[in-house]
Amino acid sequence: MRTRLWWYLCVLFFFSTTSVAGQELNAKVTVNGERLGSNANMETLKTLERQLNDLLNLTRWTNATFSFAERIDCSFTLNLTEVKDESQYKAELLITSRRPVYNSSYYSPQIMWRDQEVNFEYNQFDPIEYNETDIQSNLVASVVFYAYYILAVDFDSFSLLGGNAARSTMRQIVARAQAKQDWNGWKAFENNRNRYALAEAMNDAEMEPLRRFWYEYHRRALDEMVANATRGRTTVIELLPLLETVYKARPMSPLFSVFASVKLDEVVSILSKANAAEKQDAYKLLNKVFPTQDNKLKPLKN
Repeated sequence: MRTRLWWYLCVLFFFSTTSVAGQELNAKVTVNGERLGSNANMETLKTLERQLNDLLNLTRWTNATFSFAERIDCSFTLNLTEVKDESQYKAELLITSRRPVYNSSYYSPQIMWRDQEVNFEYNQFDPIEYNETDIQSNLVASVVFYAYYILAVDFDSFSLLGGNAARSTMRQIVARAQAKQDWNGWKAFENNRNRYALAEAMNDAEMEPLRRFWYEYHRRALDEMVANATRGRTTVIELLPLLETVYKARPMSPLFSVFASVKLDEVVSILSKANAAEKQDAYKLLNKVFPTQDNKLKPLKN
């Protein structure tokens, strides 16, 4: 398993000889100016794209030990939707990440998130730097916020509650960004899908059963599927009540829409190999938790 699993568990003090205290993210950033038409300055956008790639891939975000091969695969697509005065941009940001499954070539999706509230000012060669005590750019704040979101989710999949530090940093970034009156996406209670809402959900103690599901699902189910598919599937079935527990406590949490978009297809695919009674029970529970996702749950009806 990836060496940072042992770091989380504090079992080993030394990793493989090829491990180094390196950067955590293997990010691909794309800046897309197609919607700007003739207002797009492609040289400026290419410079911004390169700077964002450097920010994400050359920064060491945690104290965890990563080898080059262990870096987290993720992508950031910045779709620019409007520009004023050549430097005032509005954009949406699409974020994805994935996790390898032990002893297989399969990668399990971890995050698929769309943020439509990114506004920022940028002139070519403006510095794209992160100072945790003095964030000067809404774009930088937003990108770094999602970098820690990726880390929180990934760490949670390898160690029970392993993403606590990253989750806390998400909330700290929100607190600092809220002081900037003209920055979109950070206002408290404005909607249930902005960065404030996501950070609060990620730090909500009532969501702990979902985090337990996340860890057990990845470590005891997915990572065991190659060796014993039946055992892995049984584990998923045993874990489903945790989703219902969280739903009863926080039915409007944005993390349910996150789960539905990134994990529900995968869960249903695994459960579709169960026997008829198990599938029926799984369908009833999942339909209660994800009432708008009946189309995804259809394989469990048969």
